[in-house]
Amino acid sequence: MKLWGDFTNLLVGKKLLMKKGAVLTVTSAAGVESNIDLAELAALDGIAATDLAKIDGITNGTVTASKAAVVDANKDIGDFRNLDAVNFDAGASGTAGSVDVFPATASKGKFTISCTDQTGDTAVTMNANAMGQATTVNIPDPGAAAGYVVMTTAALALAEADVLQGATAGTQVASKAVIADANVNTGVSKVTQLHIGASGSETQVTATGAEINRACDVSTRIVNATSSTLTVTEADHDGKTIVLDLAAGIAVTLPAASAGLKFRFVVKTTFTGAASIKSVAGADIMIGHALMGNDTNDSVVDWQSLAASTNDTIDLFGTANSTGGIAGQVVTIEGLAANLWYVEIRGDAAGTEASPFSNTVA
Repeated sequence: MKLWGDFTNLLVGKKLLMKKGAVLTVTSAAGVESNIDLAELAALDGIAATDLAKIDGITNGTVTASKAAVVDANKDIGDFRNLDAVNFDAGASGTAGSVDVFPATASKGKFTISCTDQTGDTAVTMNANAMGQATTVNIPDPGAAAGYVVMTTAALALAEADVLQGATAGTQVASKAVIADANVNTGVSKVTQLHIGASGSETQVTATGAEINRACDVSTRIVNATSSTLTVTEADHDGKTIVLDLAAGIAVTLPAASAGLKFRFVVKTTFTGAASIKSVAGADIMIGHALMGNDTNDSVVDWQSLAASTNDTIDLFGTANSTGGIAGQVVTIEGLAANLWYVEIRGDAAGTEASPFSNTVA
């Protein structure tokens, strides 16, 4: 049988019949021979020329537009533009994998997703919960080479996490978490209730802030009165010592009587003119005692203001200090109830001593 060979071009008009097992030997321009058997030729049957073109001119390991993608000898391939997958594995069990995400600007770093060894053969899943809007989740700069994400056992709302943003250790900021500084100080505290004591056995502090200040602020316990009139108030004078220091005389007006109020008056400078302490209204009655000493012979007299009286005034001058008003006199006034003051007076009087109690307020 005659063998055909060394064709430069072969044009077949209808059919080219080859026996079973026949092989076509093709020599490339570079002189490399390749054998093509009939099974390989049969596999090409029905493949369009456009499809065959997809494997023509490919480079292993490099993605080329409109060409088949073939990995290189290391099973690597690069430069896909967009790649969709139902499931994507980076690496395999025993082989570390990672995903690198690059920004739009060259040489500006990248975002790498990787995984360290787990305690057991378990999976860590990141899941986006149902959201009512398009959401961008940003990872802030931790300011250090390593930073960690806060973990919670339940969903944490943005508003809840936001209480940490802008919080300052040692300084309380509105609507932010309170964080103690290195000295365990938290700065100014504003509370509506205060409970003190061991956990589970606390006692509520029922006094108001103003009441606590009046009782505990030593720097404000002495109030100097040097004007001709003084209107006493709970806020400014309760629980304090009021020093009466104007020789010409001072007219003092008390607030409305109520249980718990307490004022202490001390005459520092002997009065040479009219001086008095009066209730703000005639309904506020004074009961108590005035223990007065004679300024010449040290005799003592006790002037009473009884419950049945309608006394509402303490006269601190009378006639030339006959009712008191001499330096060193002390007058203590305490509210027992609405419309009722309890009074204690100790001091000297001059001339013909007289009761300092009277009813002068309408």
